[in-house]
Amino acid sequence: MAISLFAFLGYQTSSGAAQESPSNSEFSSVEERRLHVRIIEDQDSLIDEKKALVLEEARLEKLKAEIDAKLTEIDSKLAQMEAQKKVLEALLEEKQRDEQQRIENLGKIYENMDPLLAAEAVSDLDRQVAAAILA
Repeated sequence: MAISLFAFLGYQTSSGAAQESPSNSEFSSVEERRLHVRIIEDQDSLIDEKKALVLEEARLEKLKAEIDAKLTEIDSKLAQMEAQKKVLEALLEEKQRDEQQRIENLGKIYENMDPLLAAEAVSDLDRQVAAAILA
């Protein structure tokens, strides 16, 4: 019986698809018939699981592609932000240079003024500006 069962199992698994249930006369015992039914059910279950795995794999591949696209988009936006940051830093540096140049020019003007008039004019200025001029 074991040899016929293994031969039967080998035939079923090598065929790759579930077969129609043979008639009762093809089995020598109820146990063989029960095993045959169980094998077919297991094969069907495995086929269903394989289909589910293929679908899940496709879903995961799609998610991976979406994630990769989002990461590329984030990298692109990050590069844009870095470029904007550099532009803003350059503008700020230019503004600070211009402000420093104006303060130096204002200091030269006060240097050439009468000391009393310069002192009176500086006293009317904002403290930070006055300190920058006198420094």
